[in-house]
Amino acid sequence: MGAGAPLAAAVLLLAGCAGFASVGGVGVGIGAPRECRADGRFGWGATEPCPFDTPAFAPAPVELRAEPVAAGVWVLRGIDGEATAANRGWVANIGVIVGPSGVVLVDTGTSRAQVEAALAAVARLSPLPVVMAVVTHQAPEFVFGAGALRERGIPLVTHARAAELIGQRCETCLNKLRDALGMREMSDTEVTVPERTIAGDATITVGGREIELIDLSQSRGTGDIAVLDRATGVLFAAGLASAGRLPELRDGEIDGWLAALGRLGARQPPVVVPGFGPPGGVERLTDTARYLTGLDSAVRAALALDTSLVQAMNGAVTVSGFESWAGQTTIGAQNLQKRWMALEAAAADGPEPASQKKNPDR
Repeated sequence: MGAGAPLAAAVLLLAGCAGFASVGGVGVGIGAPRECRADGRFGWGATEPCPFDTPAFAPAPVELRAEPVAAGVWVLRGIDGEATAANRGWVANIGVIVGPSGVVLVDTGTSRAQVEAALAAVARLSPLPVVMAVVTHQAPEFVFGAGALRERGIPLVTHARAAELIGQRCETCLNKLRDALGMREMSDTEVTVPERTIAGDATITVGGREIELIDLSQSRGTGDIAVLDRATGVLFAAGLASAGRLPELRDGEIDGWLAALGRLGARQPPVVVPGFGPPGGVERLTDTARYLTGLDSAVRAALALDTSLVQAMNGAVTVSGFESWAGQTTIGAQNLQKRWMALEAAAADGPEPASQKKNPDR
């Protein structure tokens, strides 16, 4: 791997359950960053109990606001940007679909606190009970409210691969969240594996609403499904699409992800709700695809010029058109490294391996 190897190893150690910044914040009136003044750092490396985990420094209550998307469909918008102690990690969107007899949630948030705020928001929208929650994939911003829902008897459904990954990975993710956001914020939050799973596309009627679960589990290594409300055509693309915040590569592979975006785009949904950022049209899918192809092209061009990974990580490689999106120094750096290493490995092995070739979504 040459000159870039030491830096590559270092960044991989930091990647983990990427998406949780240890510095900075986006001040939105949710509470002060929990800088642990015992040693002047956030989260990782704090060697003494953090004073900001005491009741006096508890985060202010937050009311999640429901934004209407279509008839009977809302989104509880996450805070734009990366997850930090300042924004409590409440960065991912939670979908709400209200049917004649019940409500379906699409994803469960970062913590018990967030999903309880989501349930309060739903109660302001409708007197109907929440009758199901769909966990679209394995990622920390989407899964950790599930335990509070199970306690209330609300069924949880996900893809079989996502359920497996939650069981394998999410204890580590939870510990990192406790470091990054504080023990108080993550109080009573636990790893919960959904009890209902799908393997393949499925159409279900729940709460009197017909919902399509689209199996995209082979797209990017997190067991993804997308959720389509058939009454309105609203598509919840979840972690497969992002707006204003860089999407996260997990294993450096992009072809399956691009195929998944193409499959969803072919449906021409009138509204796409991304996992991060505001709802929009099909451009939410095409913009994410442009970022992935731009990243791939930039890394390939740098490799062809014998640019080192160190040079690339220090700014020699950028993805044009996405400079204003959040996550440049964290998610962007990790994406660059992962794609770089995947392409280097493919070149070292000769012909592109099957795992790097374009493949069906499932």
